[in-house]
Amino acid sequence: MTLLKKALFVMALLCYGAVNAQQTPVTKANYELAERFSSKKIGTMVFSTQVSPRWFKNSNKFWYNFNDGNGVKYYVVDPVAGTKTELWDMADMAAQISEITKDPFDAQHLPIQGLKLVDDKYFTFTVQSTMLVPKKEKKSDKDSEVKDGKDAKEGQEAKPKKPVQKEKKKFHFKYDLATRTLTEVEEKEEEKPYPNWANVSPDEKMAIYSKDFNIWCMDMENLKKFMENSKDSTIVETQITTDGTREYPYVSGRSGDPYATEKDLKKRSFCPGSWSPDSKHFAMVRTDLRKVKDLWVINVLAQPRPKLESYKYQMPGEPSPEQHLYLFSLETKSHKHIKTAAFKDQTLKLLSQFPKH
Repeated sequence: MTLLKKALFVMALLCYGAVNAQQTPVTKANYELAERFSSKKIGTMVFSTQVSPRWFKNSNKFWYNFNDGNGVKYYVVDPVAGTKTELWDMADMAAQISEITKDPFDAQHLPIQGLKLVDDKYFTFTVQSTMLVPKKEKKSDKDSEVKDGKDAKEGQEAKPKKPVQKEKKKFHFKYDLATRTLTEVEEKEEEKPYPNWANVSPDEKMAIYSKDFNIWCMDMENLKKFMENSKDSTIVETQITTDGTREYPYVSGRSGDPYATEKDLKKRSFCPGSWSPDSKHFAMVRTDLRKVKDLWVINVLAQPRPKLESYKYQMPGEPSPEQHLYLFSLETKSHKHIKTAAFKDQTLKLLSQFPKH
């Protein structure tokens, strides 16, 4: 058999195998193949894909973390000087933390949690170890134990004590930027978190929120009253805007929810305003839906009968929602509309100052 005939014979066999493979019927799901592309598996191969800068308060610097497959590294960037430096040496940091926690951490697998910059001077963070310690009791658990003790003194049978539960110990650290030193610090008692509807100012003296299509505010004294007792009748809140409507609300909130009742609209919800560093102003975008037409649908699951409902929906060729930028002053409880044309002119003027590339 000549070389050419051998080549043609091999090609024929390959084509025959390919045709047979295509004609093989699929009789069951290929879960193994699907699992290879699951988010869990992909997550082990894809790491950081973008940079999320966290700015220093009193300078133009920012810091960020990035995972390139060799572990997470932390950087400080000075845009003015055009420099990028590592926040710390990961191998040295892992060695120091290992010495304190007695766990053998390495630079590629250092489980730093809750990294936070404080006053532009130092970072705080926690590391969870394998050391087991008694689990801290919640205040509600302690109160129930006291109550059970009182009941026992009055002749009632006390509930048996629960076995001591354990949890992995968290070590708390402080890293000083000036001296580049790491120290272990005592755990601070966790403060009660603010309500999820409160957008608290940077100086923590005021909170803004949405209610009934408008913006309201509450000072810290009254916010703490609410946190202690949400039904306290002495809580004082101030309404900042009064002209918000369902079609032109100051915040979206429940305004676009066709199922929202009047009672729902009276509830507080988060106001996505952006605070100024001095806490005197905040800005937000207000969406005008008045020119957007209604789309009618039938809720076939409504009880006891299907219900006709509508919501704002833009069809091709129809007017779109309009967005307007507003600036608010907390001192005067006033606001003004930043005109689109003026804002555009100022932006273009600002951009013209940058060199063209």
